[in-house]
Order: sequence, then structure tokens, then C-alpha cells
Amino acid sequence: MYLDPLIDHLRAKHPAAHDHQLTEAAEDALMAFARAPAKFDPAKGTLGGYLRMAATGDLRNLIQKEAR
Repeated sequence: MYLDPLIDHLRAKHPAAHDHQLTEAAEDALMAFARAPAKFDPAKGTLGGYLRMAATGDLRNLIQKEAR
């Protein structure tokens, strides 16, 4: 339900990223949420917004890690 929209969001924001990076970042964000759902605070926004923010951070970290 959330994986494909997350990948699409990342692709739109980071068109130079490789598909495997986009997929990995989206999966990482979803898995992190599944491990610790209490980190999401609905008072601060929607679950979709929270996952987009998390996936964007995961993608940035992944790109930096691969660059090293």
C-alpha cells in the first residue's frame, strides 16, 4: 500500500538516484516504522508524510554511504 507511492515520491524528488537505491530507501523506511511504530506522532502529520520524510532521509544516507 505504501511501497510504490514512496518509491514514486523519491523518484520525483531524486531523479538521478538508481532504482535499487529508491527501493531500498523506501523499504528501509517501512521496516523502521514496522519495528518502532510509536515513533510516528499523528499530531505532527500523516503517516504518508512521515514515511516520505523517513524514506528521503534513508535515501540520502544510502547515497552518502555508497559515495564513500
